[in-house]
Amino acid sequence: MDTGFLDAVTKILNEFAQTKLSAQTLELIGPVKEGLNYRWRMMSTRYREVTVLLISKKHFLGKPTPEHFEVHGLDQTKQLAPTLEELQAFLGSSKMALNG
Repeated sequence: MDTGFLDAVTKILNEFAQTKLSAQTLELIGPVKEGLNYRWRMMSTRYREVTVLLISKKHFLGKPTPEHFEVHGLDQTKQLAPTLEELQAFLGSSKMALNG
């Protein structure tokens, strides 16, 4: 997996945490490699944990390529195309779910 792509995802999530969660953010953890996939977690004192998964697929005799993003913990669980633009657009328009 291209580290530049992973760094860009981390930057987008960090900016999202700074603007949407502001002072309630405890930490952003990730990317954590899980097999072929990567996971980021945003922890907050006020909101539910937000998890972003980058699901990858390895093609025969090839390198792993991103298949899609899964975002859990916002207004709805959502599956997105594996592009930085779509992830950024979704995060920009999402609403945080309060702890219940």
